[in-house]
Amino acid sequence: MSRNLADILCADLKLSPNVLKKSSSGIAHEFVCGEVLTEEELHNASDELLHNISRKIHTLHTLEVPRPYGTDPLIWTWFECMLAHIDPISIDLPDFVSLEDLKGEVLQMKNIIKTNNLPIVFCHGDLKPSNLLLNHEQIWLIDLELAGPNYRGFDLMKLFRTKAELFSEESFKFFMSCYAENEPCTTVNELILECRTCEALTWLEVRSSTYGTAWRLRCSRRPSFLH
Repeated sequence: MSRNLADILCADLKLSPNVLKKSSSGIAHEFVCGEVLTEEELHNASDELLHNISRKIHTLHTLEVPRPYGTDPLIWTWFECMLAHIDPISIDLPDFVSLEDLKGEVLQMKNIIKTNNLPIVFCHGDLKPSNLLLNHEQIWLIDLELAGPNYRGFDLMKLFRTKAELFSEESFKFFMSCYAENEPCTTVNELILECRTCEALTWLEVRSSTYGTAWRLRCSRRPSFLH
């Protein structure tokens, strides 16, 4: 898979900053002076800003998935990798969580999503407010390392996933109505249901990622002869 393919595609469409240089070891984008959004800022954003964000993301989602990425949703590969990095002996999992619990929840979510036959599109993969760069009223998508085929509802719900006290139902529904304007075959209510179906999946990703990261960090701090 071309490591920089998503960056190049998005830069060509002015979805992300211009690519200045690329190599097998990384990529350099044009510097854009701006600020990334916070969860609170997204949920309190103006209608104009939410509309602009929805247009950018919809454009990304309508791109044909490049052949090197394949067609399978990447989320299940991510879970497989994250769970493989969790060592229940070395990591103090909470009493109410076990590795088998996490594996069972992933399998349950996989069955639910497959049963609902959710749309698979070219996704950002890590679509959260901090990966949206605001330059005046221009929105740029950044950090596209996880881009590829994935569930549309997962991408959209991850953007709005936050603590209950920050969540704005009004902003969420307005954003979905803007997105649905360009989706003649999908109603706003269908799109919201699609996102809600993926909501538990976005939180499960956080939990699995957190425990997997804790294990990798612990390994990185061990003396080399113990690896």
